[in-house]
Amino acid sequence: MNSSQKIRPKVSIGIPVFNGELFLKKRLDSICSQTFTDFEIIISDNASTDSTPTICQEYEKKDERTHYIKQKKNMGVWWNYKFVVEQAKGEYFVWAAADDWWKPDFLEKNVKELESNKNLIGSISEVRFLDLLNKEIPLQNNPEKFVKHQYSIPAYGSYEKRIATCLRHRHATSIYAVYRTKPVIQTMSNVSETEGDLAVILNLLKYGDFHVLDELLMYRHSKGMSTTKTHIEFMRKQNYNLFVITFPYVPFTKWCLKNLGFRIFTKNIGFFIKFNYRGQKRIFFEVMRKNSTLKKIIDKLIEFKSTRRNRKLEK
Repeated sequence: MNSSQKIRPKVSIGIPVFNGELFLKKRLDSICSQTFTDFEIIISDNASTDSTPTICQEYEKKDERTHYIKQKKNMGVWWNYKFVVEQAKGEYFVWAAADDWWKPDFLEKNVKELESNKNLIGSISEVRFLDLLNKEIPLQNNPEKFVKHQYSIPAYGSYEKRIATCLRHRHATSIYAVYRTKPVIQTMSNVSETEGDLAVILNLLKYGDFHVLDELLMYRHSKGMSTTKTHIEFMRKQNYNLFVITFPYVPFTKWCLKNLGFRIFTKNIGFFIKFNYRGQKRIFFEVMRKNSTLKKIIDKLIEFKSTRRNRKLEK
């Protein structure tokens, strides 16, 4: 066994981060305290302007498994996700968002699933969201059978069936599962920039089933790094052109038609119609809210709709 083989970790953990000081320490603590210890941490700092570099350098000094890389300029969110994958040496890979955290046995239990079932491409646990006070947000009433797995959906069966499951639920949290590294690297060059997380999941489902542990081991913040801006502001910051900002889900729809094939695409045409409709509605409301009078009207409508929904749930 040569020296490179000796130092090769079992798991590579990629943390793409920009201005993550609010959650980063808790995130790194949850990683360093894992019961499964054979891993490396790859932090790619997208030119942060807060105390993120100081925090990362501190952890790099006290834990030799941590590798910190600061980019000279902000290269964009999805570029940063790709970059950490390219640095991975482990047999398994997991993206770790700076505003999430794991219970101590998250890695151990998910790696165990992948080791024991070669048909799996990825594994994650149940996931819950937290508010800014770190209180767990209750699950929504869900008419579908996946009541517990609202944010991470298991996908089994044929490739076509796995794709249908992914599209129907459309929860991108599954991108934060533990995956086999080689397929992740192979699929990263073929993604839709505007919906990169869903494109990665769809690509990876070609390689096998997706498992969800029947156990809560992961938390996400509802007002974390990726939910602090409006959709339009986020798209502008990523330098998308006017067409993509105005019709945000059309590029992803075209990507699916090309990469999933005509037959699978048409079988799921209902999803793409609803998906694009919701995207246009979201853009419309964001534009209208810039007008103060219209904003008040829209807020009242949303409040009225929410009140009606709560009354129905009470009944």
